[in-house]
Amino acid sequence: MFKIGDKVTTKNYGVCVIETIEERVFGTEKKQYFVLGSLYENLFLSNVKIYILIDKAEEQMRHVLSKADVLSLIETFNDIEPIVISEFRARRNVFEELYKTGDIEKHCQLIKSLYLMDYELRSKKKTLSIKDKEYFEKIKKFVYDEFANALEISPQEVESFVNEKMDN
Repeated sequence: MFKIGDKVTTKNYGVCVIETIEERVFGTEKKQYFVLGSLYENLFLSNVKIYILIDKAEEQMRHVLSKADVLSLIETFNDIEPIVISEFRARRNVFEELYKTGDIEKHCQLIKSLYLMDYELRSKKKTLSIKDKEYFEKIKKFVYDEFANALEISPQEVESFVNEKMDN
């Protein structure tokens, strides 16, 4: 299903390209790995190669969305039900679980939820908690990089486009 040159997204590393396939020996076992390079600049992954065991690739990564898929998903942002949890620990647990799924629709739900929470707090001259800001930035990076790839624009342009859709 995956081959060299494919653009994929991973649960932990965002949008990458499969650069090669390598055999590696760990202990006494020789296994094959996809070797990925990050497609967008990432402070944590600069010049780092990501190894995904071929046997686990279906669980760890998926092909990036097409332009049509991204446009369709963006069009549904207004229909996405935001998550409203006022208690910090409960909200953090729910957000963390949704983030770990790697599911793009759940990630969009997180973006909308945090966007609306931030908007409401700013109207009261308050800000998101540090942890909520971290989640917001992390999830936007993953989603907007994938959208930018499909739409052939910068992630910053994606953010403006999505914010405009949510403001309506």
